[in-house]
Amino acid sequence: MINLSTTKLEETSIPGGRWRRFPAPLMMFLTGFLIYVIAVLPILVINHGLFFLYGDYNVQQVPFYVLAHRAVRSGEVFWNWNLDLGGTLIGDLSFYLMGSPFFWLTIPFPESAVPYLMPFLMALKYATCATTAYLYFRTYKIKDLSARIGGFLYAFSGFNGCNIVFNHFTDAVAFFPLLLLTFDSLMELDTGEEASPISHGYTRWLRFTLCVSLLAIINYYFFFGM
Repeated sequence: MINLSTTKLEETSIPGGRWRRFPAPLMMFLTGFLIYVIAVLPILVINHGLFFLYGDYNVQQVPFYVLAHRAVRSGEVFWNWNLDLGGTLIGDLSFYLMGSPFFWLTIPFPESAVPYLMPFLMALKYATCATTAYLYFRTYKIKDLSARIGGFLYAFSGFNGCNIVFNHFTDAVAFFPLLLLTFDSLMELDTGEEASPISHGYTRWLRFTLCVSLLAIINYYFFFGM
């Protein structure tokens, strides 16, 4: 059975006098971020810092980010006349970005910076994918290296690669391992006893409930598929 309370995450030794020991999840995050940035770097250089792809990425994803960023910064968070013939900002864009924690990272920046931030937001998503998948795999009795490989395979899977054009898909993928992790932890409470497991597993129920709520907010459509 999986026991989150006893699962220990190994640390990674970094060569160099000034570098000591770094937590493995942090190294997974930084490495995942760096790999993605290196992969798209030629495109960024050619386009002077902008990431262009095709289809919906160019004509939906980027304009939606700019529109929502402008609306939030100006306080127009309800009805917006720039959405087709007019529509509610939250209702129309909740599938795309309103529940995404990555979108809200753009709010402190000026509107002109949003298109330049988008490839780095995707790098953050890939880094989160690698880290959360690693954390989930480490709850099983497998080698740390195997968990790392699994984390990177999950982050840089064909599904994620094909769906960069729909960059909001990756939000759901990034946090899905947390749902698996908290659910597996919750299943440990199924001891077969008649007494309610809630009384002796409150924190596990709370973690699972918060995770379910988070995923429902991030993207309701993919949440139903989970």
